[in-house]
Amino acid sequence: MLHINNIGNFELKYIILQGKVVFNKLKMKRLIIRVFIGLFVLVFLVYAGIIVYLTTQETKLVYYETYGQPIRTISPDSAILSYQRMELRSEDGIKLTGWVILSEKDTFSSPWLIFCHGNASDISYIDYIERYKLFANLGLNVLTFDYRGFGESEGTPSEKGLYKDAMSIYNYLTVAKHIPSDRIIIYGHSLGTGVAIDLATRVPAGALVVEGGFQSSPETAHQLYPFLPMRLLKLLMKNKFLSIDKIDRITIPKLFIHSSDDEIFPISEGRALYNKALIPKSFLEIKGSHDPAPIESKELFCNGLSTFLTGTTSHISGGEFNLQ
Repeated sequence: MLHINNIGNFELKYIILQGKVVFNKLKMKRLIIRVFIGLFVLVFLVYAGIIVYLTTQETKLVYYETYGQPIRTISPDSAILSYQRMELRSEDGIKLTGWVILSEKDTFSSPWLIFCHGNASDISYIDYIERYKLFANLGLNVLTFDYRGFGESEGTPSEKGLYKDAMSIYNYLTVAKHIPSDRIIIYGHSLGTGVAIDLATRVPAGALVVEGGFQSSPETAHQLYPFLPMRLLKLLMKNKFLSIDKIDRITIPKLFIHSSDDEIFPISEGRALYNKALIPKSFLEIKGSHDPAPIESKELFCNGLSTFLTGTTSHISGGEFNLQ
């Protein structure tokens, strides 16, 4: 009997031990499930937080923090440039300001360049002043303007608003000042390439120059946040600047300028635009950082731009210009 009881006690202990093992396994399984649920919730909250941040702060992210804050670091006066300040109203009544910088050569027959600036500065940015010098020296009249909310212009920036501003500047030259459309070169740098490309899809012009361009705002955001799907970004973003979807609608001569050292938009962005663009088109690779590249590659930049303009503006006839 004693032997039998010992066996029974052993079996009972074994059963109890197995029960504890099963219970611990279930407990561990529940703990793992809770951890996974917790991680999922955490990832979801972080994901949702990033989306909320991008959507609520988009204006500041796209237009940097310079809009509404005049920089005015330098004026054409100090740069010894012949210029006149101008003001006009956009089609929706926003006051826009800009500078007319006349060619150092024959202003009567010189082509006109509409300059669309980037998002982190206004028209008085020192690197832009240096560009104006190069343009004027190459025989171009320059009309550079501040978008709404930038520099001395009124309003708050938006993609549609910037498009309206560029159209107003174009109409100022063609309608108010009677400059023939084929004498106008539309030039965009950085964010301004999105503005310039859009304008070139809607109006006739002599040529388009895209410097330091990018495919679209959703594509740029996707490169920064690869875990955010492109479809979601295209759906959520208000300021899309879908240049890659517009560039193949432009038939005028196009010059794409991009630095292989560009730290903001890699040269692959400029190549993507160039590859999709229709002929006639040219690509000029320069050196230097995103903003000062034309100055750091001055000879290469000037020779390349001059060669392009010589081939596209030889048919241009003269025309008077008077701000009054």
